[in-house]
Amino acid sequence: MKFFKNYILILYLNITLCQLVQYSEPLSRNYTTEINFIEIEELINNQTKLECIITKDNSSICQLGIEFQKIDLHKLELTITGDIDNSQLFTINNNDDNIFIGPYNNLYNKIITNPLNTNHLIIEINNQKPINNIYLKISNTSIAEKTIKKKKLNFQNKNTLREEPIILLTGYWPPTNEMIRHFSQNTSLNPQGWQGDNWENRGYDIISYFPEFSNPDCSSCGQGYGDLEVDYQDTSEDFWPIFEQHNPIAAITFSRGYMD
Repeated sequence: MKFFKNYILILYLNITLCQLVQYSEPLSRNYTTEINFIEIEELINNQTKLECIITKDNSSICQLGIEFQKIDLHKLELTITGDIDNSQLFTINNNDDNIFIGPYNNLYNKIITNPLNTNHLIIEINNQKPINNIYLKISNTSIAEKTIKKKKLNFQNKNTLREEPIILLTGYWPPTNEMIRHFSQNTSLNPQGWQGDNWENRGYDIISYFPEFSNPDCSSCGQGYGDLEVDYQDTSEDFWPIFEQHNPIAAITFSRGYMD
């Protein structure tokens, strides 16, 4: 059984991670920076200049600290102007700098950030060359709906009443999370109702799990949130309770191709 579980996990990791974008971290993790936090109300619809420093290797770290009234799943709609060619944007939880989302790469389009659970958020823009003139404008801020709550699954109690064997599907970044939504048994994620019962009368029940994103059409999507996340560190922790709860005869995961 242990060999089988390891084999399935290796297949899962190979398929889901083979198309993963190159991992990047905010440059500020290697430097000490001082950040002044501004209340979100003062930033809405105002163009604000980011404070930038030039590192010893001539890279740039530009930051803006944002303060919210309370800890919640805050997300932002923002635009960036200035010298942003080949720049990357991260959002960082200042309460725990190990938690960040990014990189967002195409900064010339409006960016809708994925939510971070914090009351002090840092916007950071990195570039491999010296830059200084970076401006940010926040057009909207909102609280992400907590449609999914992490829960401890009781995978000891198998569903003995179900006649059809189960095939488990997992999605990833868009569009492969959206394309299996109709197989979700979570009514918050799939209000149209589960369609996987004895799928096409072929004798199999199809059940899906996938991450959620604030912007379903995102191109630089980050980690997402929900029962599954795009986070290789938590893959095993998220996947195996679901797998053992349903005891499927097959598990199929869909990675992500190009957005074309």
